[in-house]
Amino acid sequence: MLHEHPIAMDELPLQDLKDTYNVNMMPLIRLTYMLLPSMKARRRGMIVNVTSASGFLPIPYLNMYAASKAFVTNFTLGLKEEIRGSGVDCQLVFPMFVDTNLTQRWQSTNMWQYLCSAKVVPYSKMAVWTIGRVFITTGYWQHGMLIAFFRTFPRWMVTILIGKFMKFVKATHCTE
Repeated sequence: MLHEHPIAMDELPLQDLKDTYNVNMMPLIRLTYMLLPSMKARRRGMIVNVTSASGFLPIPYLNMYAASKAFVTNFTLGLKEEIRGSGVDCQLVFPMFVDTNLTQRWQSTNMWQYLCSAKVVPYSKMAVWTIGRVFITTGYWQHGMLIAFFRTFPRWMVTILIGKFMKFVKATHCTE
């Protein structure tokens, strides 16, 4: 679940916090809990968890969303080690913008949409191709290049720049 627009943590309604938790984290926990035992019993299976690039980067003004995606990232990293040798494997996919209903409202407000957005079908084909080939993937080579670019800068600097950009988006494109 992604917020309608950039918003500070203390301005979010409590229900939005709960909804983000219930949509972005709980299904992952429940499905893994329900399906993993049978996969381990068969000694085969693949768990593919989809996070977001924001699961690796702090995103001021989308803080709860980014934190929930960081949960998915860390949950999957830990799970990978827990199931090592069981015959079950897992993969972490972290896209940037993909043209879905979730990102539709951001299309006219976010310059990154134009720089790194992927159409659903080509993105899906590339992401599915990576299953079983790599553990962590953006699923799309353009997204991988952009992440590599971000990683050349100190994390604190990226956080400040993203925060300033989100403030700009909020001030220029959002009505409250």
